[in-house]
Amino acid sequence: MTAWNDIPDASTGLASPRALDCGAFMAWASVAELPAETLAPAEAALADGVRSARRRRELLAGRLAARRALRAAGLEAGPVLRDDSLPRFPAGTAGSIAHSGGVAVAIAAPLSAVVTVGVDLEVGRSGLAAGPARLLCAAAERRGLSPGEAPRALLELACAREALYKAACMAGAHRPRLCDVRCTRVPGGVEAVLMRDVAPGLPRALRVCVNVDRLGDRLVASVVVRKGARRGEWGRSLHRAGTPLRSHRLTTAVTR
Repeated sequence: MTAWNDIPDASTGLASPRALDCGAFMAWASVAELPAETLAPAEAALADGVRSARRRRELLAGRLAARRALRAAGLEAGPVLRDDSLPRFPAGTAGSIAHSGGVAVAIAAPLSAVVTVGVDLEVGRSGLAAGPARLLCAAAERRGLSPGEAPRALLELACAREALYKAACMAGAHRPRLCDVRCTRVPGGVEAVLMRDVAPGLPRALRVCVNVDRLGDRLVASVVVRKGARRGEWGRSLHRAGTPLRSHRLTTAVTR
């Protein structure tokens, strides 16, 4: 029996796989479910070298979430292994995994439609303290925020930046430096502009809107960078034609 008590409840629409842009899907899993589905032996072996029992279980929950995302996207749900510290999704697919507080979330998409995807998750944190904020957020991003809104806003910026960092790493890049990404808060998310080339398909002046969703004590940031966008063109919207675009359904744009 699936235990959803440790992940967003069904009323959020995120308890079961959710369609994103370009054929990508987001899926969730909880450590409380293990072993609800049998993972490949090679996936289970990834946890052998992890000392912390909590981290081992979260790693395995991440693979379970990845399998669900792959299946939801109609892709091969093969083993998700590892290259150094990065997850290695099956050939022909792009993916990203995050886990925190006993919860895991993953995104999977066909490489034929996307350059890369990224996701980050924070559980049980209401905001970002001043010290970490100075390391993770640029001065321009911290400026102008009131003391009351700064911790929450800066955590959203940091989570969005991490999602974009993961997307860049999965595309074959090194981690962008703080000065390589200019972030601005927009309704429902964060708009990020790359200030230099960081990876194939992630050129200077690429503009992406990173979705930021708050679900109780959970904060999830996700980004899908699609192929084929022209200069200044926004990615395909996630709403039905003729209906307003909801603020949290931000999509991706490319400026070449």
